Amino acid sequence: MQEIPLEKLVEGNKYTPIYEPIPRRGHCGVAYNEQLYVWGGLGNMPGIIPASIVDVFDYRTGLWEQRRTNPPNENSPPRGVIYSAYALLDSRVYMYGGWNGTVRFDSFHYLDLSNLEWGEVKPVNRVDGPLKKSNAKMEVYGDQLVLFGGYLDSSEYTNELHTYSTTNNLWARPPMTGSVPGGRAWFSFTRIDVRTAVVFGGYVEGHKAVNDIYVLNMDEWFWSELKVVLSGPWGGRADHSATCIGGPLLGGTEPPQLFVVGGVSSKGKPMEDAWILDMADERWRMVDLPKRMGPRHSHSATIVSGGTGSKMLFIFGLLGRKQKWDGKSVIPSSLIFEIGVRSLFQHCIIHIAQHYDYYKPLLHLVPPPLRQTVKDYIIRQENMKYFPVIDVFDFVQGVSSPFYRD
Repeated sequence: MQEIPLEKLVEGNKYTPIYEPIPRRGHCGVAYNEQLYVWGGLGNMPGIIPASIVDVFDYRTGLWEQRRTNPPNENSPPRGVIYSAYALLDSRVYMYGGWNGTVRFDSFHYLDLSNLEWGEVKPVNRVDGPLKKSNAKMEVYGDQLVLFGGYLDSSEYTNELHTYSTTNNLWARPPMTGSVPGGRAWFSFTRIDVRTAVVFGGYVEGHKAVNDIYVLNMDEWFWSELKVVLSGPWGGRADHSATCIGGPLLGGTEPPQLFVVGGVSSKGKPMEDAWILDMADERWRMVDLPKRMGPRHSHSATIVSGGTGSKMLFIFGLLGRKQKWDGKSVIPSSLIFEIGVRSLFQHCIIHIAQHYDYYKPLLHLVPPPLRQTVKDYIIRQENMKYFPVIDVFDFVQGVSSPFYRD
């Protein structure tokens, strides 16, 4: 499969005067320094997104920007740019495997987001590493990367689990115990605290979509199946996103929750619903989302933190029902959800920004960092008005509104 020509990626969005990356699927999406970095994937026009291109959304300005990675050298980008397994550790996005439209790989690379330089990971015991595969998932456990599952070129689903030590540069295959899930791909594998990760759904043997839940204790590599009695996502689900939106990983004291968006049903139909699984109560509850979310799968869901303490869940990518653009009803390729409740400080910033003309004569009395925060907020809202299809959803209030209106 050929790459999309670069000139097709730099024209910007024809509906707005500012740049917006083209919709895609099977890409990587991580947050670093108040920015969302998107790499790889398969574009909505025929072709693969060039591996030398990174699209960056800056939370501080509300703008997308296209950046080039450093020129290829002996550490050139990986070839499996679709459905690779990835995780962020410190400033590096580690990527394993993936697909190029024809074959799957066992390549292992990282992209350092501090300088956009590529590096190839060369474990001492490479022969003990994972198989060539795509649609596996990767999570972080201390200084280790945990790689689980995946789809092989032989059309088989695997449940192999490997860990890679970034300190010792070694692969390991810890013995798993308990109710070990079977081979699967297109599933979600989400860390909910420092030692626990949750597997949900995916395709299993026979390309059957399932909705089972498994919890992995990474201290002991012990699996347990979570039997949720109350009704939840009906039928099977694959190629969805699942994000931890509460608990200690986000600096909270409440129990972690798993936020599941979209996916493909067991009948192959793109889905537009969303659910929250409370890990303490072991209950599902359906989330009432904006209608403009539309059916989607193969997307990324990334939590981006802002300087004022706010957190946004940024969903990017779209593969679902097509709609014509009419300025209002289009299904957006990007959605933003607000996590939690705004702090008093955030409310103050928003109030001052909304009544800037009134407060402007008094702003010289406040500390410079606060003045800058107000200005950053105003700039971000002004830029975001070009993306009228991006929504904010307050999970506590249960309401949504356009991002540029508060």
